Amino acid sequence: MTPYGLTTEQMTEPLGLGEPRPRLSWRLRSGRHAAAQTAYRITATVDGSDRLVRDSVRRELLLRPTRAARSPGPAPSRKRRAAGSPAAGRSTATGSP
Repeated sequence: MTPYGLTTEQMTEPLGLGEPRPRLSWRLRSGRHAAAQTAYRITATVDGSDRLVRDSVRRELLLRPTRAARSPGPAPSRKRRAAGSPAAGRSTATGSP
């Protein structure tokens, strides 16, 4: 997986943030179908150097099952309209006004 579209407080290249705990976001690109992120680690350096100033260490993400996974039963049935009955919200009048 490759992160892209990285932002901090909805900015791509922020300077001088006044937020003590800025919001970070990113998108992920993967060649695998249905790949999902399970953890993250964020590191910060000074001016692109190797001097590390912050390390979040590895953080596991809580993955919730999708609605489909939680309800494996059959799909709810739909009632069928009687043949010839009008569809809801449609007029059955014919002819010109």
